[in-house]
Amino acid sequence: MSWLYISTSLDKLRQLKIDADKVAVWKKRAKWVGFISALLFISIHLLVRFYFWPMVEKNKAAFEQLISHSIGADLRIGEIQTDWHVLWPAFKIKNIAIYDSKEKNSTPLLSIPEITGNLSWETLWELQPHFHNLKFENARIHIKRDAQGHWDIAGIKLDKNSAGFTAGNWIFDQDSMQINQAEVVWLDQYKQTSEHHIQIESLHLKNKWFKHKINLAFRSPWN
Repeated sequence: MSWLYISTSLDKLRQLKIDADKVAVWKKRAKWVGFISALLFISIHLLVRFYFWPMVEKNKAAFEQLISHSIGADLRIGEIQTDWHVLWPAFKIKNIAIYDSKEKNSTPLLSIPEITGNLSWETLWELQPHFHNLKFENARIHIKRDAQGHWDIAGIKLDKNSAGFTAGNWIFDQDSMQINQAEVVWLDQYKQTSEHHIQIESLHLKNKWFKHKINLAFRSPWN
């Protein structure tokens, strides 16, 4: 056996030892990353569950003001109840109404007796409400398109070029939505001036990564 062969074999053993040491270092780093990630998740979970989420129920007036400023309309809430369901913040909101901020004492543009659901964790990084599930019934919503083609959905103003995209994207971003016995008051000043009433008997929506399932039953003046 030549000295060259022995030297080459020793070099290979040294390289294997170095590679094994690198693998051990990366395994150790991965364990620390996993531990810190788990600790961070648990900390955020506990902070949201026992501190931030109960504050919504205790600070209803501030919550109304914050949402009103965000949507550009006057939101009024009768009662907020917060809870927890498995991993998701749960809620029950009673007597929701949205009014035109410029017209005092007007009829509500949106009225819902009660909404129940679970908030999705996507809300944290999207900075807008996302729901793991959402359920309500006996709602009444006013939708209007003005003569210039701009939309007003329950007092929320949307530009004509992005209204359909914005509203549709938000709806299909929710994990699950169930609506029963809702009434849509539709006024299209862009094409006509008469008001129409659309009755949504049921709307069940399920969204997954690349799959959407929707079941809709409704009555309108056109069918």
